[in-house]
Amino acid sequence: MFRLANYILLLSVSALLSGGAKKGHSQAENIAIVNIVLFAEPYKPPVENATILISEGKFREAGPAESIRIPEGYQVINGTGRYAIAGYWNSHVHFMEPKWNDAHQLSKDSLEHHLRQMFTSRGFVYVFDLAQIDFQNIQSIRNRVQWENLKSPTILAVGVPFTSKSPFYISPLKLPELKSTEEVDTHIANQVSAGAEGIKIWTASPTGTRIDYLSPQLIREAATAAAKYRIPLFAHPSNLKGVELAVDNGVSVLAHVAADDRLNWDSGLLQKMIRNEVALIPTLKLHFWDQRMAGISTENNMLIKTAIRQLSDFNKSGGLVLFGTDVGYMSDYDIEEELVQMENAGMSFDQILASLTSNPAKKFNRAGETGTVERGKNADLVILNGNPASDIRNFTKVVMTIHNGKVVFEKH
Repeated sequence: MFRLANYILLLSVSALLSGGAKKGHSQAENIAIVNIVLFAEPYKPPVENATILISEGKFREAGPAESIRIPEGYQVINGTGRYAIAGYWNSHVHFMEPKWNDAHQLSKDSLEHHLRQMFTSRGFVYVFDLAQIDFQNIQSIRNRVQWENLKSPTILAVGVPFTSKSPFYISPLKLPELKSTEEVDTHIANQVSAGAEGIKIWTASPTGTRIDYLSPQLIREAATAAAKYRIPLFAHPSNLKGVELAVDNGVSVLAHVAADDRLNWDSGLLQKMIRNEVALIPTLKLHFWDQRMAGISTENNMLIKTAIRQLSDFNKSGGLVLFGTDVGYMSDYDIEEELVQMENAGMSFDQILASLTSNPAKKFNRAGETGTVERGKNADLVILNGNPASDIRNFTKVVMTIHNGKVVFEKH
């Protein structure tokens, strides 16, 4: 018998199934989630007693329970006391930790464990890898996800980034250091041919002794090529000049705030960012993590204060914010601190919800497929054991993640 206080039985197969079918949720083709609070999309009030019907990987219906009839043959999940939200995006990740090496040789269980630990248990159904040295390895992961029907998010990737000088923090590895428009065109064509859905550059690269800047001509060439292939151009900006170079020359997404020189963004730059439709992935937690790893206090820390101020000013100006954490470079996968710092920067519940769902779907041309819970879209859904509108940390209380109608994570 299902009881709210019994978290062990939360959403378990035995407690929540009704009807005759006994197959596991991950195998169910037709699912009905009932008695749940549904945040179907940002900036709209929730449906307090909703029914969600999932069939053939799509949302068949989603709305007030009194308006939806559950057809025969649906597996019913009782969502009493739970909250449903569209599946999350993490727009800045990396598959670069040693555990991902030789992905073609990893057991299926190991690969699913890594994907669950890093992504699906945290609600992510789409992730964007923003730098690979070994692009063939991430292709192996993506191929296995598809061929072996693994419980995984959809993995998008930029392939191998390029820069003018390799950043010191990836040493002894090096990125392609391109010098001509011809090299840029060839590099981007090769990455797209290999399967890249985006391109990444360093507009300002810390070399260890100085900041090296990519030339405006090469940034514009990359932007032109990205537009040709209809894919986003991401930039690691590092500092104010790196942001200005990116914004002035066609970059579509800043992969981080840029607090290295502790300078805030003025109104003219912010207006230009909005006008040029440049989105921002804050990665605020990264700055806290980096400072702690270096043994530097985060209290009254000017780098951190600048990072939060940059996000605050960008958000107040109406900029498009995309949730991203830089996990994979950062070994701590918990997203709570990122959420809390986004709230500290002045972002509302709806703005944070949009950064996790509808904003990246819009920016990456998938708004017709995902990002909101509505009829006909891919059935991407997160079920939470707490109301995120009352406490932003409840975005982390994931008890089930559904991607394309398949349960890819279930907390027992």
